[in-house]
Amino acid sequence: MDEIHVKSEFTYRGGVIIGLSQNITDPAKTIFAFMVSSLSKKWSTIVRLLPCSNSSAMDIFPVIKQVIEDIERCGLYVKVICTDNYPMNVNIFKMFSPTHTLKPIVPHILDPNRILILLFDFVHILKSIRNNWLNQKDSNC
Repeated sequence: MDEIHVKSEFTYRGGVIIGLSQNITDPAKTIFAFMVSSLSKKWSTIVRLLPCSNSSAMDIFPVIKQVIEDIERCGLYVKVICTDNYPMNVNIFKMFSPTHTLKPIVPHILDPNRILILLFDFVHILKSIRNNWLNQKDSNC
């Protein structure tokens, strides 16, 4: 799961309005992309793109649940959710836990007898650390 920031505008093309947010009538500012990848084979595909504007964890969490249900209805098993450490994603991960605290392993949302592993993408974390170092200001002592 990842978010892509897009130009916020409406376009009329081929009889269709493009750019409409799913959650409100404003133009979308962000598209949430949901991708499924195999753990044992070299295969991945985008399963849902969700244009949004001013979304919160409460808006996105039910969509994630629906995406997981749709994937598992196709015969695949969701074992891991991986995203960057964007604050809203941290809040979404907290919503998976029965105690609403950040846990790396939680009961699966569809079957409490299974586990769901919640991971933060280490590449994004390393990029954030690098950017913080590059943007660090030296203080005059």
